[in-house]
Amino acid sequence: MIATSPIAERLSALRRRLDELGLDAVFVPTEDPHQSEYLPPCYDRRPFISGFDGSAGTAMVGREKAWLVADSRYWIQAERQLDDDLYELGRLGSKDVPEGDAWLSSRLERGQVLGVDARTVTIQKASKLKRLADKHGLELKMLDENPIDAAWSDQPERPDAPLQVLAESFAGESVSSKLTRVREALAEEGCTACVLTTLDQLAWLFNLRGRDVEYNPVFLGFAIVTEGACTLFVDEGKLTGEVRAALPEVTFAAYDGFAEGLAGLASEKTKVWVDPRSCSAWVEQALDGCSLHQAIKPGDRPWTMRVLPIAG
Repeated sequence: MIATSPIAERLSALRRRLDELGLDAVFVPTEDPHQSEYLPPCYDRRPFISGFDGSAGTAMVGREKAWLVADSRYWIQAERQLDDDLYELGRLGSKDVPEGDAWLSSRLERGQVLGVDARTVTIQKASKLKRLADKHGLELKMLDENPIDAAWSDQPERPDAPLQVLAESFAGESVSSKLTRVREALAEEGCTACVLTTLDQLAWLFNLRGRDVEYNPVFLGFAIVTEGACTLFVDEGKLTGEVRAALPEVTFAAYDGFAEGLAGLASEKTKVWVDPRSCSAWVEQALDGCSLHQAIKPGDRPWTMRVLPIAG
C-alpha cells in the first residue's frame, strides 16, 4: 500500500465536497471573515490545504489539479513547501503571472463552476472575481460555507481569551463619544445602521483589546450600530464583568448570531452603511433588500487604535 501525504488526503476530502456542491474548483484566499492579514489558527485554511504557510498567497483547488499564487517574497518558501505533484506554483509578478486572480481563473475551462466562501472575499473582491469569471466563461458561485472545513476534522476552535478594557486615558475618547460620532455620520448619509466586521474597527470603537491573533491586540467579533442601539457579536466566554460594566450602552450577542442580526436589518429593508473594501460579500448577500451605502468607514474619519501591550 502506497502511503499518501496529509496534503494529498486533505485534497481528496475537499474534492469529495466539491463534487457534492457541484463545483469544479474552489478559490482559497488567505483572508478570513474579518479580512485580516494575520489569522487565528481556526481560519488558516489556505496553509491547511496547501502546506504553504506564508502570510500572503492564494490557492485554487480543482477536481484534478491545484494551484497557488505567491509573490516574489515567498517564491523560495513556496517551492520548498508545495508538493510539485499536487500544486502548480504561479510566481506573481513574473512575466507569466502579472496578476494572480486572473492567472488562477485562466487555469479553468469555459463552462466550469468556481466556488468561493463569500465570507472570505470583500464586496469589491467579489465584483472583481465576477468580472474575471465572465471573461473566462466561468460560473462564479458565492458559497455560504467553506468546503475546506469538511476536510478539516481537527480544525481548531475559535480562540476564547477574555477581553480587556482599555482605559479612556489610553484610548483618548470614550465609547459613548465614538458612538455619537458614528451616528452623526450615519445621519448625514441618511443611513439607519452600519455594519462593522474588521477587528481594528471593533478594538477602536469599544476600547477593548484581545488575544485572539498572535502579536495583534484584537479579538474576533462583529458589530451593528443603529440610531438607537449597538450590538457587539462576540463569544460569551470573552465577556468579563469588567467588560460588561464598561459598556452599558452595548448589547452583547453570540459571535454566530451575526447572521441573525443581519437578517433583522434585511427584514426592515433599511439603508445600511458598509465598507466595500472590508465587508464581505456574504454580508452584502445577507442584507439583500436593504439599500447599501457603500463607502469607507462612516464619515471618512480615521478609525485607528493605539496598539498598546496587554498586561499579564
